Amino acid sequence: MRERKYWIDYLKAIAIYLVILGHLPDELHIKWGIYLFHMPLFFIISGYLYKPRKVKDEIKKVITQLFLPYMFYGLGLIGLYCFMRNTFNISLLEGFLIGDYLKVCEIHPAMCPIWFVLVLINIRIILLLLNKVNLLLLLSISFIAGSIAVKLVNIQNILMFKTTLLCLPFFLFGHFISKNNLTNKLLKMRTEFISLLIIPLLIAFYAGHKNGNVAIIFCLYGYNIIIFYTVAITISFILMVITQKVCTKSIKLIELISEGTFLVMSVHYMMLNTVMKIFPENGWGIIMTALMTLALCTGAIWFCKKYFPFALGKINYLNKSSI
Repeated sequence: MRERKYWIDYLKAIAIYLVILGHLPDELHIKWGIYLFHMPLFFIISGYLYKPRKVKDEIKKVITQLFLPYMFYGLGLIGLYCFMRNTFNISLLEGFLIGDYLKVCEIHPAMCPIWFVLVLINIRIILLLLNKVNLLLLLSISFIAGSIAVKLVNIQNILMFKTTLLCLPFFLFGHFISKNNLTNKLLKMRTEFISLLIIPLLIAFYAGHKNGNVAIIFCLYGYNIIIFYTVAITISFILMVITQKVCTKSIKLIELISEGTFLVMSVHYMMLNTVMKIFPENGWGIIMTALMTLALCTGAIWFCKKYFPFALGKINYLNKSSI
């Protein structure tokens, strides 16, 4: 078994908290900044953790750890929606089955976050088909494909194929980082030089702010897609380096959250309206709402880890994350 990278756990815990925060009212006026990088960061992490396997093993892993839990949460959320309204919504089921998240989000916003899993499934299938292609060449082609896909405004984003192509470079970049040990090489630099990374980090946020709003699920990347990719990768990579430098200790709570990001993505949205009633709708209230929601999800993660690991994307539970 591979040695656990604790900094990955911290990074995933931070990222999933930002996902929750990004779905709350923007009282802190930071949602624009969160959307610049939080989902690209998840894809980069997924690529970083990705290990090529034999075709049979990869298919089994994708089906058992991604597709089946994706269907479980999707159909479960649809069932809950229909039960609460005492009616069956065929349009919602159809939108989910064909991966039309524009339709899904219009009908049932609580299902929006699971688009990530569908795109991750698509990416893994693409890599299965193109596993013989040179990684650097594939990374270069993916940037071109992503740039072209978002311009196809007259083609529906069925099965999230346009979003998949938009996000593929992030996954491949994460795999490229891992394969070439880029973060480890940077960590060999003196601490003073690493601290200077705050400068390009601030520049990236400024450039992203000027580039306009981002919503990857709907292929919105601002005004310029080159700036979009550069900003998302710069912020994500710098955060990876900083967390790898700073977060070296194991904290069981952080590990637990990291292991359950699949669950948190799938169910947190349903909790928000209820939890929001507890706290005032101001800056601190929004922060506490996100923390309380994450705490509730963490309890659910603990329960599922012990009694129902399938809900965490695990058929045979391992002490590492699939997302």
